[in-house]
Amino acid sequence: RGAASALANLAAIASTLQDYQPFHAARADILARAGDVREALAAYDHAIALSRNRPDRLFLENRKRKLQAG
Repeated sequence: RGAASALANLAAIASTLQDYQPFHAARADILARAGDVREALAAYDHAIALSRNRPDRLFLENRKRKLQAG
């Protein structure tokens, strides 16, 4: 249970979802909750790069900024 279990489940399906923005957004959120800031920021960057619309991109950029601010 918890973040470690969620990350393990995501890792099991990662290869099929590399181009799916919500996968990276969810992974970033879980990593942040687990305290892995460096990996969470990288996952947010990946999700932002895959965002196809401005509202999604702005939401993710805001989440990333909040994480960076502590």
